[in-house]
Amino acid sequence: MRGRTYLTDGGVKVGSERALCECKHVDFFDFSGGEEGGAAELERRLDVARRRGESWMTRERERLAAMGRSMPWTFVFHFVNPDGASIVCYFQPNDDEGDDDDGEANAVSSTAEELCRRHHHQKGFSNDESSILRKFLLDGDDAYRSARMKLAVKLFKGPAVLRRVLPSRPVLVGQRATTRFYRGEGGPLENKYLEVDLICASNATAKYLYSAFSSYSARSEQELAFWIEGTSESELPERLLGAVRLRRVSKEILTKLPP
Repeated sequence: MRGRTYLTDGGVKVGSERALCECKHVDFFDFSGGEEGGAAELERRLDVARRRGESWMTRERERLAAMGRSMPWTFVFHFVNPDGASIVCYFQPNDDEGDDDDGEANAVSSTAEELCRRHHHQKGFSNDESSILRKFLLDGDDAYRSARMKLAVKLFKGPAVLRRVLPSRPVLVGQRATTRFYRGEGGPLENKYLEVDLICASNATAKYLYSAFSSYSARSEQELAFWIEGTSESELPERLLGAVRLRRVSKEILTKLPP
């Protein structure tokens, strides 16, 4: 990843400090059976964390509400695959991001605003508006998010052909496929989550990569890492939003969802 001196040291990459969020759950859904490739079929698959009662985020929010507790802000990355398969990864802030404004240690960041404020408090930034995290989550538009959302894949186990197919370098997901963003605008969940939907069928390259991956995924193990690209000195160093390791993903583990 790009370190603090990336722009002045010849582009030397460094390791990230601890990710801002940790993976809490992964849903494996099967949406096949609808109108294949149709707009309605695609639409029912998007914003799945909020719209589907089967999603982990919905179930976890209801569980916490029954206990009188708030749901932490949640980052969701959703691979919307062309065969109806969906891989939905859920991340929530680590519990040691420092004190909140009232001095309460490890308070829950239930909104994007609270998360950005606590992140700045921990890092000691003097200008909250300059935060790349704040712009990505709150102030920037979807075009900005699409241009900055970065994904890296590291293959630990798998056939040699899969190693040749998967990108060896981090990629900006918006350059590989259509990317949609959902934050619950206008509803009770506004800015309490961010779902990134990568629509793999929208691009021939992304569709080919998924086809190759799905052919060997039952025999592979890979780690996926997500972060926001920093392009100026004030936006560095980059920091992981979250990472997840997937092992032996096959169609047999998918949960079939009704239309």
